[in-house]
Amino acid sequence: MRGRLIVLSITLLLGGCGAGKSDYDVRFFEKYLLDGERAMQENDNERAERMFRISLSHGEKLGPGDWRLAVAEGRLAKVLLANDKTHEARKVLASSVAHFRGLKSDVRSRIGLVAKEQGEADSLLGMMLVESGDINASRSYLEEASALLAPFWPPAEQEKERDTIAGIGYARALYGLARVEERDGDTENAVKNYKAALSVIDEEEIPVPMREDIADAYAALLRSKGKFDMADSVKEAQDHYARFHPGGQKAVARDRWRELFSKARDAAKQGNYSQAFAILQEAYDCTNVYAKDGEDALNTLCELGRISQRMKNAESATKYIAQAEAVAIKLGGEKSLYYDNVLLAKNKVLRLQKKNEELEAVLKKQIALREELRGKDNFHVGEILSHLGECQFHLNKPDEGEASLRRAIAIFKLFPQRNHRELEEAYDRLIAALEKEGKVEQARKLKFDRAVLVRDTINWESKRRE
Repeated sequence: MRGRLIVLSITLLLGGCGAGKSDYDVRFFEKYLLDGERAMQENDNERAERMFRISLSHGEKLGPGDWRLAVAEGRLAKVLLANDKTHEARKVLASSVAHFRGLKSDVRSRIGLVAKEQGEADSLLGMMLVESGDINASRSYLEEASALLAPFWPPAEQEKERDTIAGIGYARALYGLARVEERDGDTENAVKNYKAALSVIDEEEIPVPMREDIADAYAALLRSKGKFDMADSVKEAQDHYARFHPGGQKAVARDRWRELFSKARDAAKQGNYSQAFAILQEAYDCTNVYAKDGEDALNTLCELGRISQRMKNAESATKYIAQAEAVAIKLGGEKSLYYDNVLLAKNKVLRLQKKNEELEAVLKKQIALREELRGKDNFHVGEILSHLGECQFHLNKPDEGEASLRRAIAIFKLFPQRNHRELEEAYDRLIAALEKEGKVEQARKLKFDRAVLVRDTINWESKRRE
């Protein structure tokens, strides 16, 4: 294809899927996969390739029956294509599809992402086979891609449920099938699929260079059948698309939001809170263009709340957190990761305001939510327990504070090598509180445990560098 490959990031909700697997490999698989996605968003394809390769090295240790391995291979293949490494991309795609096809049937029904990712890999591999002249081999991949991706591209009245990545993959599959059918002399179905592929692209909110390839092939078929007026109409429609759709309004606003949100965070890190606040307000205006009550709007409102409090504007902070809470409830309800994000922002604001009684209530609510979403012994539960213990000591509830911190330490100790920083922090908080309470012997024992942890940490770091 002459058109460049369009790759947009989607967020994987991978947490909690690693039961029975190496926690170490799951953690770093997820980290580098998401780092690769961010690099792709920033058009840094070389870095994205490095991140995906590292992610895949951890994914391979999860076993061939793990759907995440197939996803990682699919992501790597996309960026290999973008980096003009076609031969390797084809091999990686073939492996990805093979792993997808080897999954148990119930996986797709439980995780919709799997079907979409398999469809995307199928469409890419099928189109590569068409381009290389291996038409017969391409058919099964393209037919499978079309069947898998069609449900992600419903009619216009369901636009909110559409998925841009799936749409492009679906159009690519239809285009490939049209090429196959044209070669087989099935002009009727070839025309049908050429028209369907163009229709899908014309409903997209982003520019899709592949459209030119489809229009050229369709027009050529029409001319070969003597339908010159129809061919001219197809070319005129493509010229109109090229002139008036260099980038959809929503896509431009989304890209602008990413740029502004990143700038605002950089400004906040440098202590330029007024500047960060102004940039975030502009970023929030961008979300009104493409997803007024979407995840980007939610994250922006949470950040506006935190920055407002940094500027000592409690009224503004409360207002933005309340707005974020309303968006989170609309997105997923009070038992969702969206709501957890709002509670995290609210916790930070209340800590800055030193409203410890309100903070304790919100922290307890967040612990209950995280236990339900992630499990009682999850790292993220320990993270909030550590803050709750500190808060309870401030409220002169030493027994409750000690219990919260000891439970946090017990959770972090499940994976001490990974959680050593959080462990040291929790030990420090508890030791300081116990010494203040005059519990010298308990504090002494904890100091010994902490010293052992520091020794082990040094040993782990030394081995890691070897």
